[in-house]
Amino acid sequence: MAGGANLPLCCDALLPDEPHLLQQEQEPQSPLRRLLALAPGWADVASWTLTITRLGGAWSNYVYCVQTETASAPSLLLRVYGALDNPLISRAAELTVAKHLDHLDLGPRLWAVCSNARVEEYWPLKPLTWRQMRVAHVSVARSLAAFHEATLGLAGGCSLWPRARAWLALAQAAALPSSPPWLLPTLAAVPGRLTALEEFMADWVASGRPGSSVVWAHNDVQHNNLLGAPDEGASADLQQLPRLIDYEYSCSAPAAYDIGNHFCEQAADYSDEPGVEMLDYVRRYPDAGERIAFCAAYLGERGREAADAEACADGWTHPVAH
Repeated sequence: MAGGANLPLCCDALLPDEPHLLQQEQEPQSPLRRLLALAPGWADVASWTLTITRLGGAWSNYVYCVQTETASAPSLLLRVYGALDNPLISRAAELTVAKHLDHLDLGPRLWAVCSNARVEEYWPLKPLTWRQMRVAHVSVARSLAAFHEATLGLAGGCSLWPRARAWLALAQAAALPSSPPWLLPTLAAVPGRLTALEEFMADWVASGRPGSSVVWAHNDVQHNNLLGAPDEGASADLQQLPRLIDYEYSCSAPAAYDIGNHFCEQAADYSDEPGVEMLDYVRRYPDAGERIAFCAAYLGERGREAADAEACADGWTHPVAH
């Protein structure tokens, strides 16, 4: 059943943004319990014992699974945003996307929100590993195409370039002489690269070729934001296409940009495994055959000719984007 227009419910709670403080929220009328009480089946939470388990994979917020011994109360996902003045993220825009996907049955149900947190349906799934993402890259393409189709109504004019320049200005202002030696030269090179990429993408958009349409781009399609590996005991109906989560960095942008950015994310392994380099473009960047297969699956899911895939795989990874 799709989420209703009256959800999520709201309250004025303000949750602690440190995990050890959240674990102490055991008073009957604590902000956490007042927020949880708005979720279906949780009205009597004030008297229950809570089990709060921190989940991995979130950088811009803390994410927890909240459970209780009461059988009628389903497990919940609690997302605590952290700093309220984060200049990189619009929580209002993110919440708009989450509500939209909830309504279309493409995202988790949103049960309750407060000023710095929200309560969602808990999906018994795990983030893909880097290796799983690479094996499932055709399915990832279809998931991204479905995301773009579902959120077309959110996309207006392209907001990617103003945002990128605003973020660059923040980075330049924060850079100090004591920063790592590579940082300042890198920041100095960004404006020229950004302008070149914008001009290249403008030509692509004007051409009307596949991927030229402006969509609501996810902009962070990496393995931690793809759910698809089920927990033990998960029902079979969850073993479908990988599910995209975490919409903090989404904005309107050409579809080709989101795809090209994902190809770069395929070179990133965020697992923190010993001896594993986080970024390795030489050995992990998808080869031509992988890019063509991805583009063919994406175009097919959006009703376009898969025959265009080879040209798109080349155009969407123009050297200026690297």
